[in-house]
Amino acid sequence: MSAYSALAAVFMALCLSVPARGQSALEWVGFGALPAASDIVSQGMGGITTLSDDAAGWLASMPATWHNIRATQLLVSLEASEFRLGSLGVNNRVGPQNFQFLMHAGRRSAFGIALRPVSRVAAVFSDSLFNLPQDTLLHVQSRSATGGISALILGYSRRVRPTVALGLALNVQFGTLTEIDTLTFEEPGSWGVLFPPIFAERRLEFKGRTVGLSLAADVPPKSRGNLGIQLTLPLALNIIEVKNYATDQATRDSVRHNDIGSPISLAAGYGLRLGRRLRLLAEVGLTRLPQGGGRDLGDLDLVFGKHLESARSVRLAWTYSPTREEPILPARLHYRMGFTYGQYYLSDSQNGPLAEIALSIGIGFRSPRIRHRFDVAFLAGQRDTFLPEVREEFYRFSIGVSTAELWFVRPNKKWD
Repeated sequence: MSAYSALAAVFMALCLSVPARGQSALEWVGFGALPAASDIVSQGMGGITTLSDDAAGWLASMPATWHNIRATQLLVSLEASEFRLGSLGVNNRVGPQNFQFLMHAGRRSAFGIALRPVSRVAAVFSDSLFNLPQDTLLHVQSRSATGGISALILGYSRRVRPTVALGLALNVQFGTLTEIDTLTFEEPGSWGVLFPPIFAERRLEFKGRTVGLSLAADVPPKSRGNLGIQLTLPLALNIIEVKNYATDQATRDSVRHNDIGSPISLAAGYGLRLGRRLRLLAEVGLTRLPQGGGRDLGDLDLVFGKHLESARSVRLAWTYSPTREEPILPARLHYRMGFTYGQYYLSDSQNGPLAEIALSIGIGFRSPRIRHRFDVAFLAGQRDTFLPEVREEFYRFSIGVSTAELWFVRPNKKWD
């Protein structure tokens, strides 16, 4: 074996043994931790996905509330985000966040379809030190990771009693993650290239399905308390892993991992109305890997590095929802503030789960009659990393618009 081939083998062993990383632009952990898809209202409330800001309102991520719509809705939202991780610099991302269409079938039921990116990454990392037993070679090593997972969601909402509503959703997940590592050696003391560049590519293709069950109900104290519950159950998750090597002899490997264990998640929220306009909301979440069933949970480590069996989250929020009596615009806006603390479901940490803390604020407007919606939200927070004493900072500004019925003419019908 030539010296060049030996270096190539060492490089590939180092690069491709490192797990695919990235949930945000600079997050080195937890690509498989699929965040709960939500609209701008939820983001202004710290990410609460089981309760609306208004007890009589609807939330895009909570099918059990869709029956509250009184006009067919088309919802589109965009985001601009920034991520900072120490000396690695700043990454920015601007793009779509959520697309959703809801159609009422009466005052007790509604259908919905949505397309959401649930996990994305677009990052480049580099360094310039490579130690061998005999010598130290100058080099430039870089890694790029791009791609993500999206979900197509089909849902149905039904009010089964005056105070109880149920929701059902099927999530079809799909996407790819492509990771490319490049290594260029330079001769010490000169600008010459010692060896031709070496690169290795690793692509993961995801296909999966989950089913979501949700419940919304009025609970004590009378006319003031609301309960929301969402349960997500995995149906399947298959991953095709493709590796390409380019040295003096190009090779290609492809492996299919069937029925990977994906998590079960449960979230429960409680809302308490204080007076006519104010509400306090709280939500707790639990995510856990299913045990048994013939699934090889060890395959998760091929994709995510290391996995945790369970993780928890806590979210708190305060909301102000005006009545129709407010005469001036500032008083007729919806106001929201939220706090979230969560653990990463998957991580590279050897000292337990990594944590995320974030604060958010939001403002919304509803048209008086047909209830068009316009919402904005700003979120700022920090995440732990597997790097000692280094935390990732992130900021996100989101805009959401929902137009109701004007663009979609429907014949008159008798409501039940």
